[in-house]
Amino acid sequence: MPRRLCGEQFFTAEAQPSNGRVLTRMVGRGPEGQVREIPSKNACQTLFWLLYFPSAHTCGYYFMKIGVRIIGDILFSRDHLWVRMDDDIRATVGMTDYLQEKMGEVYSLRLPEEGEELIKEESFGTVEAKNGRRELTAPISGEVIEVNYEALEVPEIINDDPMSEGWLLRVEMPSGQEFEDLLTEEEYEDYLREEEELEEE
Repeated sequence: MPRRLCGEQFFTAEAQPSNGRVLTRMVGRGPEGQVREIPSKNACQTLFWLLYFPSAHTCGYYFMKIGVRIIGDILFSRDHLWVRMDDDIRATVGMTDYLQEKMGEVYSLRLPEEGEELIKEESFGTVEAKNGRRELTAPISGEVIEVNYEALEVPEIINDDPMSEGWLLRVEMPSGQEFEDLLTEEEYEDYLREEEELEEE
């Protein structure tokens, strides 16, 4: 159990691939803005506090349920972009395999510069490909902290490996809530089926 329940703002569950063990980290912010980490042995204990004490006030700290974020998780937007959690606040964004296949061979790419802000559901770039031009719509908000310059110089890597080498941006998010609002892989596959049915009608 945590040493003290002193109001956590959010927590993450981090999978350790070497042994499969899941660790959790809880971070709290006090009334004067101080931040402290409260260790927890496993995700079950953290979930217990989140489920049964979603808003606790002790020791002058506040506790608020934000959600569960697994490091390395990939979720999807309805605009056919994927988002992978890299750590508590940073995420990588890229085009899905479905989108690159639909667009055809990618000729050019326009992306924001490092330091610029993404606003969810607003355009942040364009892709030019064999089958036309498309605006890229931000799946999350945040500051661009890294751009894949290789993809800008050799955009074909998006066709070759859209889910790895062909990533577009890395973003620092003000909140993980927007990530949690995205689609799981299963939900995204259902969404694709619905889109295909509409196109056939």
